[in-house]
Amino acid sequence: MLLQKAIIFRSKRLPKNHVFKCEHPLTEFFLDFTIRDEKFLINAVHLQAKSSKGLVFFLHGTLNHIQYHLPKAAVFLQNNLDVVIMDYPTYGKSKGKLTEDLLHEVVEITFNKTIEKLNHTKDVYLVGRSLGTALASNLATKVHPKKLILISPYYSMPDLFNHKIKLFPFKKLKFKFENYTYLPRVNCDTYILHGDKDKLIPIELAQKLIPHLKSSQHFIVIPDADHFNVHEKPIYKEMVSRLTD
Repeated sequence: MLLQKAIIFRSKRLPKNHVFKCEHPLTEFFLDFTIRDEKFLINAVHLQAKSSKGLVFFLHGTLNHIQYHLPKAAVFLQNNLDVVIMDYPTYGKSKGKLTEDLLHEVVEITFNKTIEKLNHTKDVYLVGRSLGTALASNLATKVHPKKLILISPYYSMPDLFNHKIKLFPFKKLKFKFENYTYLPRVNCDTYILHGDKDKLIPIELAQKLIPHLKSSQHFIVIPDADHFNVHEKPIYKEMVSRLTD
């Protein structure tokens, strides 16, 4: 269990006095709450567009913390959308117990409290990247965003492990993160963006999700992009602009 968690959740801590660096205006905030006697302190950052027409709730991938993922989240500012990005328990400055079930609940509570805190009444887009795609997909079944955008997703965690690592048989993997079970229950338009040179999550694994999209055209291939630079490609930025217009 501990080895699986260490492989899936590649978190890094940030000191309490860390000041987030970004070329765009931002506000840091904390949310504290309790789930079944488990206490959580969740750190988040609000990136502010010049003239906001909506909000992107961005659920990042497995590595590091908010600071590392800020450039990926900031891409959505180009279309006059505010962005909120949170750190999961044990990531950055966030605290709390980390299990799959609790993480889904933490994400949902953080989303609802964020909407309330910001008094947000405009459109909301859920965006998940890599690990965060399953969190975004599941959240979309509960909060009904305008659109769900998945960047470099996987079919399920066992499917990814079976493809990449032969150490853990399907039945023994404790973390499921089953995108394929969440997407059929999502009512909004869902789009997938995936680099064709992605070696961490090969594109063929994400293509298994196409039957769960309203149209195969909602699966968008980003040419010459790998897992770590997909957000830097001009076609990616163009598609993000179109999808959030």
